[in-house]
Amino acid sequence: MPPDHKRCRQTQFCSSNPFQHVHGKRENYHRSLTTHQNLLEAPLIASQRIRRAPVKGLIVASLGGFVGTILMTQFLILWKTAAQEFHPPKPKSEAKQSEKEKEDSTMKAAEKVGEAAGHKLSRAEKKKAGNWIHYGFGAAMGGIYGLIRETAPKSLRRMNPAISGAGYGTAVFIGAHEIAVPAFGLGSSPLKEPVPDQISEYLAHLVYGVGTSLTYNAIRRLD
Repeated sequence: MPPDHKRCRQTQFCSSNPFQHVHGKRENYHRSLTTHQNLLEAPLIASQRIRRAPVKGLIVASLGGFVGTILMTQFLILWKTAAQEFHPPKPKSEAKQSEKEKEDSTMKAAEKVGEAAGHKLSRAEKKKAGNWIHYGFGAAMGGIYGLIRETAPKSLRRMNPAISGAGYGTAVFIGAHEIAVPAFGLGSSPLKEPVPDQISEYLAHLVYGVGTSLTYNAIRRLD
């Protein structure tokens, strides 16, 4: 075969080969794009596969609320310990007086329950009963969170659990601590409380909400 003719055939082969190469690149690009989309959508698909079960959500989230209450309590203990390091301790007489005056809402709720039952509780009994009310209320609020998540639209159920938990913790803080507690005479008005106390309570409720939501989400994904 003459050299010119051979060069012509090689040129024809080379002129058609780039199109095949570009087409192959496009196929690889679309394949990799589809793979990345599947990886990004995998968590959303997994959350959609969780079937709605209000009763199961109520039970699971009640457990989550109990866990969230434990985390909330530990946060408040750490906050109080840190605050005591920055402020000098009060004299014993003033400390005893402030301790008597400053009973939390759960202790006051326990006192009201005792009075309704015709029994006057001692301070130790109020503290013990207050713990039951504290953790029971946290578990109950967790159960409500589970019902909301189980019956909510898809857009809400697909929300990041930390974000939805923080939002729920904020709602509990406003509804319970800021409104219900003063309304039932279980605490002072939020306007009369020191700002650091308000900040610590709000952060504690955020810890509660996020802990409740993450616990609920982790257990529900095991189904």
